[in-house]
Amino acid sequence: KLRNNEMQKARENTDKILQGLAYHDEITAENIYQFLIVLSRLPDVQSRNEQACSILFGQLLKKNPMYANIFAATADGTVFASALSEAVVNIQDRKYYRDVLRTKDFSAGEYTVGAMSNLPVIPYAYPVLDAGGRVKAILVVGIKLASYGEIFSFADLPAGSTVNVLDHKYTLMYRHPESEKYSGRTDLPDIIRQI
Repeated sequence: KLRNNEMQKARENTDKILQGLAYHDEITAENIYQFLIVLSRLPDVQSRNEQACSILFGQLLKKNPMYANIFAATADGTVFASALSEAVVNIQDRKYYRDVLRTKDFSAGEYTVGAMSNLPVIPYAYPVLDAGGRVKAILVVGIKLASYGEIFSFADLPAGSTVNVLDHKYTLMYRHPESEKYSGRTDLPDIIRQI
């Protein structure tokens, strides 16, 4: 009976965590979508004013602690403005970049370590289109994966429990506890595939 009670409690905790993750991801994506739409319509972004955009992105980054970086790239993938760095970076190899060019719409990326923030992030991107509907810039916000920690603080997990959040490639995006030690690894791919 005790074992059954513990299993039921574990199921309930797992359900709470899954619901929390789903809600967190849905709200985060919707908020960033709206944020990027507004940014895309600003005159300095439309005209690709590098200095003004970098200053604005830096100010916005300070007000949004869950963001790792805010930046903009040209249609060829070269970053021209960033909240963090003036380093020349190209994002052509990123999924979100390819998706935005293909769909000309909002795109969520996949687990990556931010090229400028050096933090594990999920990037979200949105295109800035010219009058002819061609992509003239891409806006990107990287969300710190550490923000998942807030979800687990509300879960009633038994002592010694671990929770792993994996992406579609079985890459460990977040682990509770000790995410810093494990994020970015492929977690038991053979077992996960069977699950």
